Amino acid sequence: MLIHIKKGDELAFTAFCDQYHSFLFVKANQRLQNEEESKDVVQEICIWIWEHRETIDVSKGVQAWLMGAVRNKTAELVRQKIARRRRERRYADQQKTLQMSSFIEIKELGTQLHNAINAISPATRQAFILAYLEDKSLKEVAAEMGINVQSVKNHIHRALKLLRKKLEKK
Repeated sequence: MLIHIKKGDELAFTAFCDQYHSFLFVKANQRLQNEEESKDVVQEICIWIWEHRETIDVSKGVQAWLMGAVRNKTAELVRQKIARRRRERRYADQQKTLQMSSFIEIKELGTQLHNAINAISPATRQAFILAYLEDKSLKEVAAEMGINVQSVKNHIHRALKLLRKKLEKK
């Protein structure tokens, strides 16, 4: 069946997804304990299979390969949920801080921070913004900028050092 899928046979693909749908759903639901999220994981796996059909290697067996796909997709979903909760917590903390601070202090601090960030070189600024303001991982930042992870770390370290220096003078 996979040979036909690799050649772009949509009927074989549909039959494959129908055949393994229950298996994928059960395995995803065991990990997530959420039926809607499990359905989404199954759908994402099927979409991924179709999009990458020409390069799929199931030499260790279809079920073992599918288990790995479920493990990867559920782990990705859990990481996204954790990141979302972290952002929500950070936002809630920021809201509390904003309520305690006066509008003028916030505006002045924002201006100082904005000016300090703009004084950083473009590549360093981009790495800092992606990592800190857009909450992306070092790996995601590296991929987006087309550089290695160590270079991203160096840019961020440089940015933090420069920001500390510029902001402590004020």
